[in-house]
Amino acid sequence: MKLTSIIKWNEFLAYFFIGATATMIDWGIFWFAVNKLGFHYEIALVSAYIPAGIYHFLTNKFITFQCKSKSLGSQYSIYIILTLSSLMISMGVIAILINLFTLDKMTARILTTALMLIPNYLLHKNITFSKRLFATSDVA
Repeated sequence: MKLTSIIKWNEFLAYFFIGATATMIDWGIFWFAVNKLGFHYEIALVSAYIPAGIYHFLTNKFITFQCKSKSLGSQYSIYIILTLSSLMISMGVIAILINLFTLDKMTARILTTALMLIPNYLLHKNITFSKRLFATSDVA
């Protein structure tokens, strides 16, 4: 199966740019929490994920995937489950990059984000904002 049959490039670009904005929120909070507040990197990671995740969900629902479903609660629940799964994987990856490869925390965070980009796009496209799972029949 070709990548072009899996990814709609205009949609992926919107996801990428919204993701870049969410990432700036995430990294900014992460950097501040680690460097100014002295948080452990894992606590900073979780602290940064929350506001960035809310922004990411809402902008992708309405802009990237133009999902018209009124099942906001169901979609957000799925989004939380997928995001928590991604967070757990990110925590493992960042721990390996910091502890095994001795990368500095911000470099490890950047690499972790890059590694998770396409898997997260595909999960949200095909599950969270799936037009099959959340049909337009639930639109008021």
